[in-house]
Amino acid sequence: MKNFTAESIFIDTSFFIALMNESDQYHMIAKKFSKIIRVNNPLFLTEGIILELGDAFCKNKRQEVNSIINSLYGSNQCTIIPIQTNLIKDSLKFFSNRRDKTYSLTDCMSFIVMRTLGIHYSLSSDTHFQQEGFCPLLLDDHHFDCLYK
Repeated sequence: MKNFTAESIFIDTSFFIALMNESDQYHMIAKKFSKIIRVNNPLFLTEGIILELGDAFCKNKRQEVNSIINSLYGSNQCTIIPIQTNLIKDSLKFFSNRRDKTYSLTDCMSFIVMRTLGIHYSLSSDTHFQQEGFCPLLLDDHHFDCLYK
């Protein structure tokens, strides 16, 4: 049995998209992580991610997404950071200061939350996380073995 490190992990929208879309290039690794993180790691995401997830599947898989979102809100393992005015203002400032990047406002919010909470790993396939010094686990499979020795 693998020992786990209780490393906190931030969940990005791209993880859910990969998990729910079998044709996504990151689908298999997302499935691999989803089986382990359910019991092993404290998970974090923002309500911005919740909104993106709902938006991404508003035309299809609406009921499945609704179920996922409700289970996230009901989970003891998962902490959902609410969108508050100060977080939006801080995210806008970050967004404004990164004019050379194509970060979304939701990405900026994620980066602020991750830095504030000291989270290094994200369940993401978004290279923007790498650009900000985080480790997007779906892009770098070798971290699976580092986290779950």
